[in-house]
Amino acid sequence: MYNKDTKTVLLGGAEIKDFRIVTPKDANVLETMLANHLALYLKDNYGYTLTVADDTLENEKEILIGNTARTTLSVETNSFAIAFSEGKLQLAMEGLRGFEGIFEYLDNTLLCSDKECSYSDSFTYKGMARNTLDDGSELINTKSGDIRVMFYNVYGWSGHGPNEVRHLLQTEMVKAYAPDVLCLQEYGQHPPHVTYHEGFTPLMKEIGYIDASVETTYINNTPLFYRADKLELINSGCWLYSQPNNANSKSITWAILEVKSTRKRFIAISTHMMYDQPGIDANAARIQNAKEILSVIAEIRADEAFKNLPLVMGGDLNCFVNSDPHKILAADGGLQRAFNVAAIKNDSNNIHNYATWNDDAGVFTQWVPVNGNNSGAIDHAYVSPNTLVKTYATVKTLVPLWTSDHMPLIVEIDI
Repeated sequence: MYNKDTKTVLLGGAEIKDFRIVTPKDANVLETMLANHLALYLKDNYGYTLTVADDTLENEKEILIGNTARTTLSVETNSFAIAFSEGKLQLAMEGLRGFEGIFEYLDNTLLCSDKECSYSDSFTYKGMARNTLDDGSELINTKSGDIRVMFYNVYGWSGHGPNEVRHLLQTEMVKAYAPDVLCLQEYGQHPPHVTYHEGFTPLMKEIGYIDASVETTYINNTPLFYRADKLELINSGCWLYSQPNNANSKSITWAILEVKSTRKRFIAISTHMMYDQPGIDANAARIQNAKEILSVIAEIRADEAFKNLPLVMGGDLNCFVNSDPHKILAADGGLQRAFNVAAIKNDSNNIHNYATWNDDAGVFTQWVPVNGNNSGAIDHAYVSPNTLVKTYATVKTLVPLWTSDHMPLIVEIDI
């Protein structure tokens, strides 16, 4: 590694230290993250300290991030483009994957941390992020089932990065993968942070999702959202697990949903089981949780209209696939693990260490990739035998690695 004092980055023969990083006046969260990351990267790797400003005033030498007033590049959805001419380095991107692609290209290729990186006036590059089933990114562009359900522990208790930033990033992810049903866990209400109920719910409403939860006497940490343009809510309910139950955060939210175009109905359930902590028998608590799930399902199916509906249930079960709660769901409840019966799947764990937030730079600086396979997962999904599972995939791309210690799980079903 070269000493940063001996390394340079040249744009059209001018050292990059003479440039200013420019974002749109109304920059979105992805544009802001890219600008902040670039500034920190240049400081840490090259010793440059560049100003980040909006596009109100023009500078002779600028690095334009995203869709600024002076950006001339056009890019397709989920792709990115880079060009340098006449004192302007343009970094343009479109969509979540466009952002994740240019972010990785910036670190791995464009700024190579060699002794000198030099780009001429004619430099251009267009690219796309990876599009694979292995990290789940393929599902942005393809859909194989009637209904797409996302199960996601959003880590609502987080002190790892401002909740306002995490809410916006997670919203970008929901927009990109566009689940028909969104089943969330750890949807916390914990001041002084901007809580998920007050911060994230309005963002979901803005992009067309409705909270199916019914009124409760407790804060619902396992809400279920659905797309209002595609689905209609027929019935819904909540169930708070019996004790031990830390802060009454472990619960079940269920909904009967109808597809507007076909009038087909199905049952969706979001849940979060008890986790290991000192002083309790967590396995016994989860065994009881599993029994209560089956009791709730039986109560739903007691209504003749819902008796034979396809069912998809899942969330953070806090236990591995060979544990007692899983055996109860399968043996006593007759449910099938969606992973086992999926036609298309990636074999992945879905938990990782928390990302590190740099408050001064306003960006995440360290994150740990997801390793291992499904045997080490604690987020799971189950379906009834009359539910065909087309796809089961864990999303392991950049933004989910930042925003929670869990990865989103996508299950696509035919009904």
